[in-house]
Amino acid sequence: FGAGLLEELREKWGPHFSVYERKRPDYYPVLATTMGSCKLFPLLEKQLDASLIHPVVLIAPPGYPEMAILAGPIKDYGGEVVALVEICTDRSSIVNRLRNTRNLMIIIGFTGICLSFLLTWVVAVLFIRPIKDIVANAGEIADGKRETRLTAQSDDEIGLLTRSLNTMLDSLKERRRQVEHYAKTLEKRVKERTADLVTSEEKYRTLVDNLPLGVYRILCDGTTEFINPYFVEKLGFSTDEVVGYRGFWRSKIWGCDDQEAKEMLHVLIQNPNGIRTEREIWDKKGNRFVFIDHAIPFRDDKGVLKWFDGIMVDITEVKRLQEEALRGEEIRVLGEISERFAHEMRNPLATAGGFARRLRDSIKGDDPHEKMAQIILDEVGRLENILNVLLSTIKPFVLRMSEVDPQTVLRTSLEEIREQADSRKIALSASLLENRIPVSGDKDFLKRAFVSILRNAVFSMSEGGRLSVSTSLEGDNLVVWLRYPVKGVAEDDVTQFFIPRLTGDPGTNVHDLPLSKVIMHRHGGRIQVKRDGEDMVVTIELPVLKARGDDSRKCGSPGSEY
Repeated sequence: FGAGLLEELREKWGPHFSVYERKRPDYYPVLATTMGSCKLFPLLEKQLDASLIHPVVLIAPPGYPEMAILAGPIKDYGGEVVALVEICTDRSSIVNRLRNTRNLMIIIGFTGICLSFLLTWVVAVLFIRPIKDIVANAGEIADGKRETRLTAQSDDEIGLLTRSLNTMLDSLKERRRQVEHYAKTLEKRVKERTADLVTSEEKYRTLVDNLPLGVYRILCDGTTEFINPYFVEKLGFSTDEVVGYRGFWRSKIWGCDDQEAKEMLHVLIQNPNGIRTEREIWDKKGNRFVFIDHAIPFRDDKGVLKWFDGIMVDITEVKRLQEEALRGEEIRVLGEISERFAHEMRNPLATAGGFARRLRDSIKGDDPHEKMAQIILDEVGRLENILNVLLSTIKPFVLRMSEVDPQTVLRTSLEEIREQADSRKIALSASLLENRIPVSGDKDFLKRAFVSILRNAVFSMSEGGRLSVSTSLEGDNLVVWLRYPVKGVAEDDVTQFFIPRLTGDPGTNVHDLPLSKVIMHRHGGRIQVKRDGEDMVVTIELPVLKARGDDSRKCGSPGSEY
């Protein structure tokens, strides 16, 4: 490895060659070189040791960017490293070419970027601007500010998008017309429904105000929010008294204290269908009324009780009729019992009367027992008269109703008692209406009642008296007046007029007098008795079948004698 050989290699290949002899593992002096004086490259000193068997390549090492170094071992025949060859070449031209190439690529890249920006701007001008215009037009269409169609300038995608927007615009315009039509129709319907609701509300309020029912609304704190006029008219409390006093409903209607009112509210909360109860209520004047109170709770969406509405139905008259029906049933039962007792007593009295009569007839002369037997016979007869009166009063009867003129029946009744009146020198005076006044009644029972009342009047009067009978039409009632003088009339005689007084003379007893009052009541009429000075006045009212004109109110000739 002489310097000549290395020079030849350098001239042939170009790089510098250096050979370093290995004196010891860490010492390599220069044996031959084409670089003049040199020493082993510093980086190789750290990598070469006794075990070096592979070449080492260093390209652009730190501090030497323009150099490339190849170092490898030279071994003997035994495989031992005896020297190190170093090939060093100058990379300046390569580095310059690389630098020029890099600069060229930078210029080319920058030029490409500029061209891309330019092309992007061109695309923005040529393509994005129409899209921007289309977007702006679409916004106007969405806002309802555009009515005219868009102009399609090409057949590409932009033109297709423009035609699609025109189709959408036409569809929106059609939908807008439909919506406007629906809005007008809806507005018309709303006005009609509103008018119907207003009318319904007026009808409902009119109905509530005029119904014979008490309608109210009570808030949860006990305040009365609403009552209808019927409530005010029925109980006499003013609206201010009811609404202004929070405890009015609790104290006046419910009639309870605060604790009981809370319990009632709790019951309302637990019963969504409300409660229905019967209440006794006193009005402002202290009169008693009976109502059916039906309260219904009203809740909001969360189920919280807000108020409760109620309806109160006056059943005072119904309760009165029920009580009268119960009393009537009691009277009927008592009548049946009395009738049974009367029948049971009649047979023993008949037997006792028969034996008393036989006993009286068997006694002769002035035997004092004859008088006792006659007393027994008289008392038995008196008891039989009492039984006859009782039986005639409690015996059930059925009315066969038809159209009857009570004045005709009254004339017939006057004729029937005429003989008895003449025997007592009683003058009968009648002043009756000229026209026929029909009523619904039973002719036979009316005659029976009139005869009993007239006969009682004849027997109650003193001889030589006058019995006056007259009729008149007052409203829808035919009124019959009886007036006759009676001496020594006490207050009990008036109140107990229909309770007959049995005398010793059987011919003067009127058994049907109590029945006459029942007959008049069964005909829907009324009968009243009062005292006017020394006269007794009996008034009988019977409802007529239909209203009459003024000509039917004219009285007949007064003072006509029978």
